[in-house]
Amino acid sequence: MFFKERKIVKDLIVRAGRGQAEAEFELAKRHMSGKGVKQDIIKALELYEDSAKHGSVPAQLALGELYFNGVEELFTDKRIDRDYEKAAYYYEKAVENGAEVTEDICMQLGEIYRFGGYGIAEDAKKSAFWYLNPAKQGNTDAQSALAGCYFVLEDKQNALLWAGKAAEGGGKDEMCSLGAMYFDYKDYANALIWYGKAAELNDDFALYGLGEMYLNGYGVKADREKAKEYWLKAAEYGNTEAKDRLKTYFHEAVE
Repeated sequence: MFFKERKIVKDLIVRAGRGQAEAEFELAKRHMSGKGVKQDIIKALELYEDSAKHGSVPAQLALGELYFNGVEELFTDKRIDRDYEKAAYYYEKAVENGAEVTEDICMQLGEIYRFGGYGIAEDAKKSAFWYLNPAKQGNTDAQSALAGCYFVLEDKQNALLWAGKAAEGGGKDEMCSLGAMYFDYKDYANALIWYGKAAELNDDFALYGLGEMYLNGYGVKADREKAKEYWLKAAEYGNTEAKDRLKTYFHEAVE
């Protein structure tokens, strides 16, 4: 087995030296894992990049994932830093070259453009483009993220559409987010409904939001005691903003 493995590695090295994309890719995987060769993630990265340049879609996908997550080699100081600009480049190059547009790729590209950083600027329009397909397939995380993109893009109709789908298929976080969106749009009647649904599931931010609505009379008759009631419950679940409100308006310190 040992000699067979050495023969395979030797053959891969020869073919990789000739610029054969498949051999470069297979050798890169071995250097990444240490199978049959010394583990060396920097050497693996170089081989993946050579393979990608020679048209290997699997190598382009591997580079997208490597640069999206970053990686550190155990027991050495070798590392590959996160680089969203390169991650986006290689993922999109792989898709251009016929890679299957999976849910994972869409979610990662959506995240890259939504939050930016690591060498790339935020771009809500591009983020929405990538989130759209998994959102249509019922992924509630994608639906929530897509709603947030449309909110940034000032597309109220689509923001509420996708936030609503997420709330219908998700849990208290999605319900609370829809309530917060209605609140931002000053639709207090619907904000009250969705905050209320999330509050029934003990969502601390929804409870805090209801307290704000009752304190200020947004869509309801102002009621300080009702606000205090909601804030006390939110504080029980660790909401620091509710604790601040209790201290400010009622001089009550809640640990």
